[in-house]
Amino acid sequence: MCYEIQQVGCNFFVEARYADYVAYRLWQHCFAAHYDAQGNIDSAWFRAEKLHDQYAMLKEIAPFVREGSYIEMQGEDFKRWRWAFYGGKCHKVCAVFLRPKVKAQLRPA
Repeated sequence: MCYEIQQVGCNFFVEARYADYVAYRLWQHCFAAHYDAQGNIDSAWFRAEKLHDQYAMLKEIAPFVREGSYIEMQGEDFKRWRWAFYGGKCHKVCAVFLRPKVKAQLRPA
């Protein structure tokens, strides 16, 4: 039994000179690479429903991914995270949801 996930956002870029290698590695781990007119990868979308070892692969291709790129995911329990690329590495960044504190209002009797 695996953890179900879905992609909810993406800002991903790989230069054309690295695109073939990165696209192949993405394909092996259930991502579809999309290209712009110059042959650069301008987005990547997750094609499956289960989390396996995608993070390990993303760490491997990180040196070829543009700084500031990310892939945003949501799990079956509604937790969100991003695989963010900076410093030539891939980092898992978890979302933090803040709930405002609301004072209880008393109702008149």
